[in-house]
Amino acid sequence: MSMRIDPEEKEFEALLALAGDLTGQRVLEIGCGNGRITTHLAPHAAHITAIDPNTERIAQAKAKLPAELAHKISYLP
Repeated sequence: MSMRIDPEEKEFEALLALAGDLTGQRVLEIGCGNGRITTHLAPHAAHITAIDPNTERIAQAKAKLPAELAHKISYLP
């Protein structure tokens, strides 16, 4: 059985409200983990550079990166 962490997407709504309009903006996400938030924010920004010291989590994020967002996200260890 899988569990959704944010089934109503309230976390994402709150983050977008705090960030404001990201249209045309370059975003730096520190501590991106497996990219869960990164992939949700990417459609709203020009580009996201997402970093995490855990190379396994970066590999997970890259593996599940949707092809349509690949040009908008750079994952770095």
